[in-house]
Amino acid sequence: AESETATTIQSFMRGCAGRVKAHSQARDAAETAQKSRCSAEMKLAPYNPTPSCAVRQALDALSVGPEDVLYDLGCGDGRLLIAAAQRGAKAVGVEYDARFVEKADGAIRQLELSDFATVMCGDAFATDLVPASKIFVYLVPDGLRKLEPSLNAALKRGTPIASYMFSIPGWSPDEVLTAETRSSECKVWIYKTASCLAK
Repeated sequence: AESETATTIQSFMRGCAGRVKAHSQARDAAETAQKSRCSAEMKLAPYNPTPSCAVRQALDALSVGPEDVLYDLGCGDGRLLIAAAQRGAKAVGVEYDARFVEKADGAIRQLELSDFATVMCGDAFATDLVPASKIFVYLVPDGLRKLEPSLNAALKRGTPIASYMFSIPGWSPDEVLTAETRSSECKVWIYKTASCLAK
């Protein structure tokens, strides 16, 4: 009887150890997948703070005001969200890096703009853009190409788009804005009409 009890206990312990090992392996796999996704996102939207000249140009060109809901895809530290909120617009930022989400949220709260601006930690490619009345995006060309179907649908709904640093592949902008100073850095492509879309 004692032998049978010992065997039963050993089997139970082996089962527990197996479950712990499986859980650990699953957790490690999830962490590896998350790191892989973050690495991919970083390549599509490497952190590059938008200078004030580009922020001003984009918001002016999009005529952002109190009636708007502006989406900033790849919002980084939230500086464009803050500028839009200071114009009375509702501003929604999407950022994959939790560190920048925390930084942006802190800046928004410090300026007491939480009623106007919010930041979501998430994937810009999975974001529903239907609520947006204006869109600002910063992605490298591969990222813009991946996001193109969503941007295409938004522009067809009449939602104007500003793309910082890179043009949307295959599209023809209504205008390209370049600051007199820091011209290579302050370039913003503006798309307002369906005629901009790839043929």
